[in-house]
Amino acid sequence: MALQHDIVRAMRCVGLLGAVLVASLADAPSAQAQAAARVAPVLARVLAYDRTLTARAGSEVDVVIAHTGLSSASGAQGRALSTAFERLGQQTVQGLPLRVHLVDVSGGLAGLPAGTDVIVACDGMPSSTTSALFAHARARRLLLVALSRAGLEHGAVAIFMEDGRPRIVTKMRHVQDSGIQLASPLLRLAEVI
Repeated sequence: MALQHDIVRAMRCVGLLGAVLVASLADAPSAQAQAAARVAPVLARVLAYDRTLTARAGSEVDVVIAHTGLSSASGAQGRALSTAFERLGQQTVQGLPLRVHLVDVSGGLAGLPAGTDVIVACDGMPSSTTSALFAHARARRLLLVALSRAGLEHGAVAIFMEDGRPRIVTKMRHVQDSGIQLASPLLRLAEVI
């Protein structure tokens, strides 16, 4: 009888510990959310070094986070970055308010808002979509930011986590093709390829 009572108590303790573990895991931010929380302020700071931004922006800086609903990883990355910007609160870049739009480009680029000033391309999109985003950005002289080093195949600037810290990499050929002028202090901070 005492053994049975001890087993029941042990099972209750295991159940309670399991519930606490599940609750703590649910509250713990995902690695993607943690990375986005570190990348968002760096991205806002990079925009401060874009010398052509105020010429193309209207009364606010419209940043589009482009993702595809066809890839759960792309959608999760886009949502995490959008949430990270929301948590930063009201931001201004070069004296203009920063407005962030999360846009699913699975069906094409028609959903991009008018007045887009910067496009952030999430990982996991088909190459044809990222190629279309790059062509769109270049034609309209917009900054295209990738969220991985591999994204520099199409982007002008990449901001991503590496070795536990945010990294900035610029691909000067793409920067120049897009008509973007980045201030020299940013280029000293970034890896330039």
